[in-house]
Amino acid sequence: MTNNGLVQENDSYGDLDPEVIDELEKQVRETAVMICAEQPDIPEPSGLTDLDSFSYVETILELENELERKLLEHLDDFKGQTFRDLAVGIARVQAQQDAAPRDTAGTGSAHS
Repeated sequence: MTNNGLVQENDSYGDLDPEVIDELEKQVRETAVMICAEQPDIPEPSGLTDLDSFSYVETILELENELERKLLEHLDDFKGQTFRDLAVGIARVQAQQDAAPRDTAGTGSAHS
């Protein structure tokens, strides 16, 4: 599997807190199970590979609501296969968003 920048191949998460990853993994799993339970004839997923494209997108959109973060547009190149992979990807997106300067008015604060 190639490293797409969101998921590291070994369990080294750099500056990400492993406890945060654990909590996100639990939330991702619970959300995916909930989404699949709402659909007829869809078994409980044990990983991301068990989700069809609709269920995957619905899971990400629900996580966006729960976490109050934009995720889908930042995960379009995501290639992970497990709930933990997605948790790491989300944690990286959150870290990037937290580190980025906020532009709440849409006008920016930099002057030319």
